[in-house]
Amino acid sequence: VLFSRLQQLLGVEISKRALNEMDNSLQSARSFEFVLPDIKKVNVRVKQMNIISLAEANALSIQASKSNIHGHERLFGLAIEKFETAIAATPDNEVALNNFADGLRNYALTKLRQTDARSNDLTFKSPQEIRLIFDYLSRAIDNYKMASNCDQLYDLAIELQNTLTPHSELRLHLLDLSMMCYEAILERPSKQKTAQAEYELELHVQNAYIMAERV
Repeated sequence: VLFSRLQQLLGVEISKRALNEMDNSLQSARSFEFVLPDIKKVNVRVKQMNIISLAEANALSIQASKSNIHGHERLFGLAIEKFETAIAATPDNEVALNNFADGLRNYALTKLRQTDARSNDLTFKSPQEIRLIFDYLSRAIDNYKMASNCDQLYDLAIELQNTLTPHSELRLHLLDLSMMCYEAILERPSKQKTAQAEYELELHVQNAYIMAERV
């Protein structure tokens, strides 16, 4: 799978014989060296600028976060594909990572806060919806971590910690995610945090534990 992905990225096609010999060499712990005849075909790859994919992803994400739009889940699925395309082109692009994290965060919290039009109460969340919300927020945290965005991690931790929901299972998940945010911040080099910031973080971590015990 990894080597197939590598061929796709490089735009080359390796002969079956070379692939079989490489597989045999890996199993027998022998070395294998590629030579020019091993390359069966060189493909032309048209590389789209990631700024275009990123712009399209942001537009789709904003539309999907409007819960009154029909088919918003499909729209957000398309947004995710565009974000992933943009990040694949420039994996270390902090703007793309932060934009993707923002999109995941906003969409997940919009779904979480959906209310019934008649009663104005929070709508019931199925186990599948809870898992989806949890997955989106987890991915948002991972992207903020890769972008070293401690400020957004901190804001998200507070937001998750203070989010009210009648679902006890989801409440525990949100507190777990809040802890993930705090842990990600505390993992950063100490020179990036002031003593006051570390003190506040520790207080919020303690409060999160207290709130978890009350659920």
